[in-house]
Amino acid sequence: SQLREHAEERLQAELTLQSMMDSPREIMMLVGADFRMMQFNRTAYGAMRAMMPDIEPEIGMDLRQYSPIPLDEVERDFEEVLRGKSVSFDLDVPNPASPAEILTFEVNYYPVRNLLSEIIGVSFFASNITKRRQAQLQMEQMNSWLEERVHERTAELEVRAIQLSSANNKLAAAFSELEMAQLELWTKNQELESLNNRLEEASREKSEILGIVAHDLKSPLSGIQGLAELVQMGFDEASSQQAAHEIYRAAERMFLLITNLLNVNAIETGSMAINPVELDLCFAAESIVEEYTLRASAKEITIVLDTPEKPLYALADEFALPQVIENLVSNAVKY
Repeated sequence: SQLREHAEERLQAELTLQSMMDSPREIMMLVGADFRMMQFNRTAYGAMRAMMPDIEPEIGMDLRQYSPIPLDEVERDFEEVLRGKSVSFDLDVPNPASPAEILTFEVNYYPVRNLLSEIIGVSFFASNITKRRQAQLQMEQMNSWLEERVHERTAELEVRAIQLSSANNKLAAAFSELEMAQLELWTKNQELESLNNRLEEASREKSEILGIVAHDLKSPLSGIQGLAELVQMGFDEASSQQAAHEIYRAAERMFLLITNLLNVNAIETGSMAINPVELDLCFAAESIVEEYTLRASAKEITIVLDTPEKPLYALADEFALPQVIENLVSNAVKY
């Protein structure tokens, strides 16, 4: 049974070897441990004849004398294979038909064993991979060209990205400046609106002040006019002097009113100048009542003033206080 299995394995190995020997594309040789040729196929024969036209390849010839591979490399590789290892490498040789052209072969060494699995030689296979190598070189060149193009394109894109980033930064800066300008414009508008409101308020207050002053001017003018009419009706010397005195005091109050009216600061701020001092309220009231007594008498009106015997002092403006009292008495006599 074991002999039959060995026989079948041997037959299969021989058939496989014969198939490889008959291959027109591969160079196949069997070499003994002593480097002598044991067998070779037609493709190997043609290759050896092309490389060594003066030598007839034959069984038993020493491979070391005719190998295109350096002797030290052949011996080293054979030692590796005879120890049970396989060796593979690519071999470049000149084309015998065109020495300027280089042919590339893929070379493989395998150990050859007998039925007892003893290594008795080396099988040599060589496949022409020149076209494959050329295609590989072309592919490598194409990859290199593509890498260069990608590198160039990447560099261009990086430059574009930098330019775009710079443009974006400038745009952002311009936008920021625009926002600042808009903010400043808004602030200016707010300030102008506030100023306009203040001007409108000042104008309104000015109109109010002018109205108040005009009203206040009517009282002394009415007093002067009334006293003048009484004088025209005929007065004794004492009454004429009193009327003249009251006319003077009324003119003095009108002068103070006009002076206050011309006070630009009072008009702009909407307030009259107030200077509180210690005043006798009784004296102020008596002065106004005395001024309007004659006019009241002409209309058959009696003004009664009830004041304490002692002065009644208060902090008040010496111009504004008489003006207030005069407005009250004037309205009372008039209406």
